[in-house]
Amino acid sequence: MAGNPESYRYDPDTRTYTLTFTTHRGVDGPTEIALPKDVYAKPPTIQITGPGRTHTDTRNNTAGITTAKDGRYTITITPTP
Repeated sequence: MAGNPESYRYDPDTRTYTLTFTTHRGVDGPTEIALPKDVYAKPPTIQITGPGRTHTDTRNNTAGITTAKDGRYTITITPTP
């Protein structure tokens, strides 16, 4: 992870995962999150607060989050209908 996790939670009813973290200064690598196929059969919708971008790797079932600057970010992952 490219930062310190502050909180995370998973709601099994909505299959929504939320992660809040603060980035480390000078870390350029992405934060990677596993996307279990039994939860996210299709590539999910990923929202990020703050400047950043996401990439879904369907072959490895992961999401990569790259942040543009130091700060606090919240990632929300929901299934695609």
